[in-house]
Amino acid sequence: AAAALDAAAARGRCDGATVAALQDLKEKLADHMDHEEGEIFPLLAEIPERELKRMAGLVLGARPADVLELTIRLQVQHLEPALARHVLGTMCEVARGTRFRRWLDRALGAAA
Repeated sequence: AAAALDAAAARGRCDGATVAALQDLKEKLADHMDHEEGEIFPLLAEIPERELKRMAGLVLGARPADVLELTIRLQVQHLEPALARHVLGTMCEVARGTRFRRWLDRALGAAA
């Protein structure tokens, strides 16, 4: 990613400040993910799957539709097709009994 940023800067597509800001963002996101994987995920492993699914449904339902659509699009486009289908299927499962699947089909079209 850093090489791609440097190449974009060399072609004049972004300035040095933008490259530095994006590299800083990348480092902060990496630190955040390390924290989740090292501290939060082990705690989640102690919660029964049924309760995790209930909580995931509450999180999905609390997000504005435009934010949720953007988030899902960003997630799905960077996953292998089989994993993307699994993620979308799990979202539909935790939102069972709602209109989420219908919304997802409209929001993402064929990607869902």
